[in-house]
Amino acid sequence: MAAFDQTRFEALVLWIAHETKDDKNFGRTKLAKVLFYSDFDAYRETGSPLTGATYERWQYGPFPKELVEVERGLAASDMVTLDYDVPDGDGKKIRPLVEQPDLSSLFETWQIENVRIYIRQFREQTTKRVSDESHDHLGWRMARELQTIPYEASFLPSGPPRDDQVERGTQIARERGWLTDEAWIWEREST
Repeated sequence: MAAFDQTRFEALVLWIAHETKDDKNFGRTKLAKVLFYSDFDAYRETGSPLTGATYERWQYGPFPKELVEVERGLAASDMVTLDYDVPDGDGKKIRPLVEQPDLSSLFETWQIENVRIYIRQFREQTTKRVSDESHDHLGWRMARELQTIPYEASFLPSGPPRDDQVERGTQIARERGWLTDEAWIWEREST
């Protein structure tokens, strides 16, 4: 697993806080999902996540366990204020007090654009919908409460296989002797 890069994580959290500062409906739940999907997309594409954060299965979806400490650290450094006068969920918000960081030395352009795509997508959805849809991610589904979601889950399919994938899988199974005209190998052995 990739090591956690606190500098990149803090910069990305602060940058997202700036990008969403005027959106009262973009709070901690959506922030956590932007981080999750962006990290997992980068891992799937390059083999390395953006930040290396550890995502756990929480009630409202994947959540980076490092976020709580990073929020406190940014607040202690007077870089943000934490608007937590509300119960859990989207009401909790990080409000930036310093200028937006320049991410160009930390991330590639496509990585920043991918983060922007998730921000735009989640702005148009309710927090409940963003949370509910994150529960469909196979990594979240296979983890137990507060268990780590492995980055390798980014390679799991997000939907049923296409017809061409089924045909190719069937072809490989026949070539390897796992499937004959009669049945799958385990079905033949159990009879």
